[in-house]
Amino acid sequence: MNRSDIQKIQSHSSYPSVSILMPTHRTFPDNQQDPIRLRNLVHQANQRLLAEFEKKRVDSIMETIGKKMQEIDFNHLLEGLAIFVNENFSAKFIFPFPVKERVTIDKTFETRDLVFAYNRSQPYYVVVINEKQIKFYLGVRENLTEVTHPALPMTNIVHEIKEGKTGDASYNDRIRVNEERQKSFLREADALLKEFVAAEDIPFVITGTERQISMYREITKFPQLILGAVKGSYDGSSVSEISKLAWPAAKEGFAKRRTDVLGEVEKAAGLKKFASGIDEVWTLANEGRGKTLLTEINFEYPAIASSNGSQLVPSEIKPGEEVLDDAVDEIIEAVVGKGGIVVFFSNGSLDKYGKIGMILRY
Repeated sequence: MNRSDIQKIQSHSSYPSVSILMPTHRTFPDNQQDPIRLRNLVHQANQRLLAEFEKKRVDSIMETIGKKMQEIDFNHLLEGLAIFVNENFSAKFIFPFPVKERVTIDKTFETRDLVFAYNRSQPYYVVVINEKQIKFYLGVRENLTEVTHPALPMTNIVHEIKEGKTGDASYNDRIRVNEERQKSFLREADALLKEFVAAEDIPFVITGTERQISMYREITKFPQLILGAVKGSYDGSSVSEISKLAWPAAKEGFAKRRTDVLGEVEKAAGLKKFASGIDEVWTLANEGRGKTLLTEINFEYPAIASSNGSQLVPSEIKPGEEVLDDAVDEIIEAVVGKGGIVVFFSNGSLDKYGKIGMILRY
């Protein structure tokens, strides 16, 4: 899943759009309850739809939901499941972490957990450098997959310099030539990496010797995307072994990014480019001014939008097209849809901002 997948889901807007989300289980016997819980949520969706629409229209939507259910292998789920269905579109997703159980019926799909999955399980690359070759791996949390590409793995034609007299000028020349060739090789790798990281600013971790890491930091065109580095030679190491080293470095890098965002808030506030509170953020997000949205993980806000969409009135969730099951989800969609990013924080950490805030473009 990437940002374009999220935007594709968000682009399908029609009423009713049904979102069914539930936590699931990886192993027996706990996973035996998952089909039952899903059927109960599907029944709840059916009852809510019947309260608003004629049976023929509801049956068509429920038939599509049934087809999505048949695609699910309940013996091989993770911690969360989502089904999205309206009259023009359908999709399902599984998540490596639990989601809040709920059924929403709205103009748009409940994509908060998709955005959260993208951020919490944000993809990253691992660049594994050794004397003989360079490999790329794609990571999602602790899971790594080797990247396949005609140019990968990249072979290093530079050979190690054998011992010689340190005062020999020709030997020193060979050292300099070897270093330039090494840098050239790393530049080729960096140019190839651009194909994967540039479009969505996907960050990466470097592994290699201290010298190799230092060289890569010197030549890369994407220093801002480096999450961290793991020192050592891992030629011949398994994917599992690399993952155990790379994921902690990536996780630390992602945590630093959250800290950096809070630092940006202070600067933005001084420039009057920061909004806080659900009402102010709602208005500015819909104006396309959101650069970075900050929100607590479980902050929700059922509401009714004013006739011109500029204000929110808190509301209990009840049947009716005018009710937003969660205005925060609508804000997330508005920000991501206009090229902004969303950063999630633990519950209570944004209390002084009313649980939600936004760094503005202008």
